[in-house]
This record gives sequence, structure tokens and C-alpha cells, in this order.
Amino acid sequence: YIPVYLFLTTFCNNYYFPGPHKNIDKLLLILYQLIKGYSTHQMNDFINDTTYYRIYEKLYIKNDKDLEKWIDDIKYNNIEFNFNEDNFIYPIRKQKNIDLNKDEEIFNYQLGGYRSRIETYFSDISKTFKRFDPYKNIRVTKLKTYNLQLKLACLLLNIKKFIELGNIEPTDLHKKWADDDFDYP
Repeated sequence: YIPVYLFLTTFCNNYYFPGPHKNIDKLLLILYQLIKGYSTHQMNDFINDTTYYRIYEKLYIKNDKDLEKWIDDIKYNNIEFNFNEDNFIYPIRKQKNIDLNKDEEIFNYQLGGYRSRIETYFSDISKTFKRFDPYKNIRVTKLKTYNLQLKLACLLLNIKKFIELGNIEPTDLHKKWADDDFDYP
């Protein structure tokens, strides 16, 4: 509940997305597409695919810089969740024909112990967000959009994991978005 609530109330309530439905319903469809891995055309079962594409385009293409900034703000500036660079670590990738320096080798060696945790994380992403299932064929027209979707999925999954680690119980406020009559606060 809390990751979805955070996304809906701290980012999405600043924008109007085109279409005949309530704004919250349109944004829940964006998250639903990430979770189910549906194409824009497959979303036609829930909303006209032309309308859905206008919502998709406004979020990922027209407001991509705002969404990127929101993700960075959550990652780096949110005192409540205490996110910082330590929460986002990845190995240094060796470039073709260029050796890693000694510090980079040591870093990768020390980080190597986390490999199974990292692989588990990617497994969790693909289980939670079918859009990133390695066995699912998806058509990507813009790599930037796909990367933004992946960042959003990672952020929401990280928030979920931190909530579980902290044994934080969602309050009634965090569950409000699931109510039929919910509107942004």
C-alpha cells in the first residue's frame, strides 16, 4: 500500500492526465501495466488504447524529467526513509580492453559477496513487475522510457522492502487509494 500511496500522492497529484476517468484510476493503470507487463494495446481491455497511450506519453515522455527528478528526490533527499547512495550500489563494470584499477577490483571483490542478493533482487523485480520478466517479449521503442519504468519499479520495490525491514504497518491513510471514492488529498 505505502509505495503506491507515495507515488500517487507525492508525484501524480501534481498532474492531470488526459482521458475520461479519474486521475487516480489512470495512474493505477500505469502501475498495473508495469506489474502485469502488458503492452499498450493489451491495456485496451481496461481503457481505450489511444487514451491509455496519451496517459503513458504524458508520464514517461512529456514529464520524464519530472519523474526522474522525483525518483532522485526520493532516493537522495528523503529524510523520513533515510535513502542515500548506500542503498543503491552496483558493481563496477569492466570496459572492453580496459582493466579495472586496484580500487575498482577491491570494490568488486568485496561486493561479490552480495551477488546472490543482487540476483535475488532482479528475480523479485521480474516477479513483481512482469514488464521486466526475462522470458517475456516486450517491444521497446524508446530506451529512455524503458529505463525510467525500470527506475520507477526499482524505487517502488525498494520502498516496499524498507517498509518490510522496518516492520512498518500501513495506516488507513496509506490504504485510502484502494477505495473507490479516493481523490488526492
